[in-house]
Amino acid sequence: MPLFYMIIGHKKIRERLARSVEKNAFVQTYLFVGPESVGKFEVAKEFALHIIGDNVAMENNNTQQTDLFVLEPEREVEKGVVKERDISVERAREASRWLGQFPYAASKKVLIIRDAHRLTESAQNALLKILEEPPAYAVIIVVTHEIGNILPTTISRCHQVSFQLVSPMEMSEATILDPALASALSKHTFLLALGRPGLVIQSFQKDEEFSESFSVLEQLVHLSEKSLRNRLNISELCAKNRGQTLQILMWWSGGLHTQIAKAVSDKDALLSVRNIEKIEALRINLKRFPSSTRLLLDTFFLYW
Repeated sequence: MPLFYMIIGHKKIRERLARSVEKNAFVQTYLFVGPESVGKFEVAKEFALHIIGDNVAMENNNTQQTDLFVLEPEREVEKGVVKERDISVERAREASRWLGQFPYAASKKVLIIRDAHRLTESAQNALLKILEEPPAYAVIIVVTHEIGNILPTTISRCHQVSFQLVSPMEMSEATILDPALASALSKHTFLLALGRPGLVIQSFQKDEEFSESFSVLEQLVHLSEKSLRNRLNISELCAKNRGQTLQILMWWSGGLHTQIAKAVSDKDALLSVRNIEKIEALRINLKRFPSSTRLLLDTFFLYW
């Protein structure tokens, strides 16, 4: 199975969802929540295909010829930098109108809202009615890694499915089925500890957007081995893009969480906990004091 279509981990969740389809016992509104890049969206698509059937899915967002629609942030490139737009109320209403029409080929229609935390408040409010009373043939899957940005009224209308980081063992087992995955992980073994299959895929694709983030992340994972001069160089690089750095720090913190579970001693586990606390404190301060970004990063890296 090619790397780009393999789902790594989440076996129990996937089996439970598949059984619900077999028994026709699935609900109409779901909230898939958990860390970024662990495979929530891929599991949502797999679940959708089980519901409506692979042969009628046609995931191309052509509302005239598909029973699967993905509502997600639009990406655009400005001066070589890829940016995402929030999901507007107009696009939310478009999705609602699509869901209000009868299925094209299957007996069900599935709307997946990817990165739902990027819905504007108006867009979320526009979706509330259809979340509360979806058509009998409709299934809605809301996917997010930032549940704090989802309105409580939206959360209350959905059955929540919680995802976790993928264990290093599950990541390793997947390499047996996919030579491309094995190749990517052999070059960058530190990815095993991060528990985020999506990062492995991005490292394999190596697009321009991710290449720099990947380079910084690899340096952070090995930060304790760096000289003071190298740490200041990393700080300078991170200061150039605060938003990117916040995401990288989140990935790094998640990797340390997986190390706690496999720590050989209480001392090692405690060290990982303390490091997570330091990273999270830095993330909070970077958000609160953006004008002090370089100072905060210099201090953090020098005293790591």
